[in-house]
Amino acid sequence: METAGRDVPITDDHKRYWQSVLRAYDLAHGYNDPQATYRRDPATAKGIVRSKHVPSTRELRELPAGTLVYVRHDKSRDEITEVHPVMVGRLPFAAAPDDLLPPSLRPAQDRDQLSPADRLFGWVPSGGGDDGSGANDGASGYRGRLRVRSVTCVTPDWKPTDFPPDGVVLAPLSTPKPTQSRFYAASDNGGTPLGEVYQGSWTCPPS
Repeated sequence: METAGRDVPITDDHKRYWQSVLRAYDLAHGYNDPQATYRRDPATAKGIVRSKHVPSTRELRELPAGTLVYVRHDKSRDEITEVHPVMVGRLPFAAAPDDLLPPSLRPAQDRDQLSPADRLFGWVPSGGGDDGSGANDGASGYRGRLRVRSVTCVTPDWKPTDFPPDGVVLAPLSTPKPTQSRFYAASDNGGTPLGEVYQGSWTCPPS
């Protein structure tokens, strides 16, 4: 349901949050969807056309008047706590996930740190080999001990009657799609969001 509009003063906290979100998009666009094009003209664009905030501009980072944004409203404090350029956008955090992991849960850096899973399935150091630091012992990896060989079924009831004589090629597994965040962030099949979502839009008033 569309909520009644109102003017909300832009604070320094709003600008800092907005700039953090845009910075996250700027960092991600360098490695995400490398085949995407950032040209604005749909007639000449070949491939994916990015939103106008990717990459961001100096003017846009200042949150100028008239910018269409989406916000999260904290009802308990009656405050705007998040400002985004899209409805389902990136959330800035103070630390990267890797920084929050204790050392025991981080990937092994040398053979002395290998876990039972590393020793079973194999391991390749983060640097891709010996980087001269001595951490990798000159090793390019650790060969796994798991071997998968041909399988022979010993019972006659394993194959359906219409099974092709040459077998069936299974389709490769897919990966989660970042553009379908509503699906992954829903609490049920109906798309109910995991948390409260502010459904209104907010246009920056002149400062």
